Amino acid sequence: MKKVLHVIRNIGMGGTEKYMLNLINNTNNKYENIILTYDKNIDSSYKINNKILFIDNPHNTGLIKNYKSIKNIIKNNNIDIVYSYTHYNSGLVMLAAKICHVKIRITHSHRSESTGRNGIFNFIYKSFLKLLINLFANVKIACGIDAAKSLFYNVRKVCIINNGIDINLYSFKKNSSLRNKYGIEKDDFVIGTVGHLDKNKNQKFLIDVFSEFHKIKKNSKLLIIGDGEEKEKLIEQVKLLGLNENVIFTGNINNVYDLYNIMDVFCLTSYKEGLPYVLIEAQTNGLKCYVSDSVDQNSNLIGNIQFLSVLDTPKNWSDMINSSDNKRLINTSIIKEKGYSLVDNINKIIDIYENRK
Repeated sequence: MKKVLHVIRNIGMGGTEKYMLNLINNTNNKYENIILTYDKNIDSSYKINNKILFIDNPHNTGLIKNYKSIKNIIKNNNIDIVYSYTHYNSGLVMLAAKICHVKIRITHSHRSESTGRNGIFNFIYKSFLKLLINLFANVKIACGIDAAKSLFYNVRKVCIINNGIDINLYSFKKNSSLRNKYGIEKDDFVIGTVGHLDKNKNQKFLIDVFSEFHKIKKNSKLLIIGDGEEKEKLIEQVKLLGLNENVIFTGNINNVYDLYNIMDVFCLTSYKEGLPYVLIEAQTNGLKCYVSDSVDQNSNLIGNIQFLSVLDTPKNWSDMINSSDNKRLINTSIIKEKGYSLVDNINKIIDIYENRK
């Protein structure tokens, strides 16, 4: 049985983590999957039966130490395939895999751009790692064209694999009991979002949007699903706005597919994204989506996404949500036709595992 090492920054609510866990859970009968992550605080809601290894983040330890740690893990575990999801830091992973003579070295880009610090040092740092990726990854995958452009020199040689989901699981099913669980009344209007709570996801802006919306529609709630380093700041922001009773933080949960059913609209206010998993999930559920225009426009699969700028005012976002027709648009057949079936996409990866020379 071939051993596959999956290298990822953290395991939370993000689309990259969902993609990896879906792939692992659906290939455990064919391959021995091992996870290598920088984050030791894996949420208890995730039931992971695979071997998990930990190393320090290269931003904390430096590139050389990080490279040596990865190389030792690959050697000591006799890895056959290395699959990295760590964006620019995939450069170190690919170098280590090449030195260890791993035949299949995969870098997968899940976002259109990194939102790290600017400056000449950071530019050199990213350029160096990007060079390593393009030299040593012999399988290059991206979730969309914008994501491919962010890491790879020659987009024509990149395999575009959509963020496939279990379409039946995410299809709309009325669920009033969950509304009761989270203190949401039958007639409450629920704005929802899903994702890691960080600066790039820009939930701070979304809370400001909701603050404006709540002035118009008092029977409204904001449902924030996920966890992350910005959580305490966001909670404090909610307190200052006097919205404690109206904003719900669920933390990381393993039944996100259920909570789409109690939303009325979905919002994504990120500064930068590739083609986000959550937008595929939300559209499969039929939700009207209000989305930052920095997100790949190809994510509008069924014509139910309204793109808005995060440079616009929260009030304008609020007015748009309030004045629009927010009825669900159910069209799961298009989701499948456009290549977002989980089973189809996993079969593409298995083909790479088996047939890459």
